This record gives sequence, C-alpha cells and structure tokens, in this order.
Amino acid sequence: MNNVNYTATEPTTRRQSGAMRSAYCTLRCWRAANPDLISGDNSAAALLARIQAERAAAKTGEQTGNQPHLIRSHPMTEVQPHKTRSRRLRKKLHLGEFQEFGFQLTFVLKPELVSFEEALDRWLAFIESQGWGFGGGGALSGREIGGYLCQFAGGTLTESDREQTTKWLASQPWVASHQIAPLSDAWYGQWEA
Repeated sequence: MNNVNYTATEPTTRRQSGAMRSAYCTLRCWRAANPDLISGDNSAAALLARIQAERAAAKTGEQTGNQPHLIRSHPMTEVQPHKTRSRRLRKKLHLGEFQEFGFQLTFVLKPELVSFEEALDRWLAFIESQGWGFGGGGALSGREIGGYLCQFAGGTLTESDREQTTKWLASQPWVASHQIAPLSDAWYGQWEA
C-alpha cells in the first residue's frame, strides 16, 4: 500500500512514485472544484472547534445545536426516549421483556478444610446442576473465587436464584465468607463503562 502525502506543494523528487503524483493531482483538482467544502464552516479549524464544543457540552450534559435529546441506556448505545422497537429487535438486543440478568459474586475459602481445586469442583458442580454459567476464576494464593453468574442457555436469573446461591454458599463449611452483588444486566453490565 502506498503512503500518500497530501502537501501544499507538488511532488518534485524523482523517487516519488507515479501513484503519489496522481493522488496529489486528484486532490488538487478536487480542492479547486469544491472550494466551498473546505472553507468557512467546513474548514478544518471550524470542524475541530465544533467537535471540541460538542465534547465539552457532552461532559457537562448540555445540549448543542438542534440535536435530539438522547438517553444513554448503555455505555456504547444511545437510545432516543420513547423509541419503539419491534419485538424482533428487542429480542435480538436483549432489551425489554427479553432482558437477561445475572450477578457478580465472590467467596473466600477456608484452606484448612478444602483445597482450591476441590472447592472449585464443588462450586462448578452446583452451578451445572442449576443449568447456570459462571465466568470467572480464582487466585490460588488468595483462596478466593469470584466471577459472574448467569443462565447458561439463555434466560435470566431471578432474585430467588440469588437467594438460593446465598443459602448454598452459607451452608458450605469450607466457605469462610461470601459477597453477592444485586442482579445486573447480563448483556449491558457495568463492566462496559
């Protein structure tokens, strides 16, 4: 791939390729034919100033120009308020009635009662018996296991699933302590921020 240098002066050295000269001529001809697209409100300086003003306004939460008011329901996706989506699209995006929940958890082992591998095997056996999925792991030195728990084959976890997990962890003599976070969106969680 040729690197093209768009400069204000025409290429003059013999080493510069024909493609570079051709690109320069094309750019020069385009600039001559379209002066209104590169000056005034469309100049590089004006566009840069507009972008900086929009970024500054976004940080303070102000509106600029005639943009519609947008609500951020997801760090990467902007959604207009009252925007209706088809059932098919809501299902595809896991929104509305198709929203799926899970929760984060962490628990600490009692190393004198169980090895890390044995505790992990017991934990995974419990999860698999419920049809859930667990993304996470642990630290051998810290004797801690943590991660995110959700339905394996789609669907959502409920508050009763959280309570069931809490009861199971509390009933295990080899668990020194545990922390379970509230339900959160499994597709658009806080780790996206």
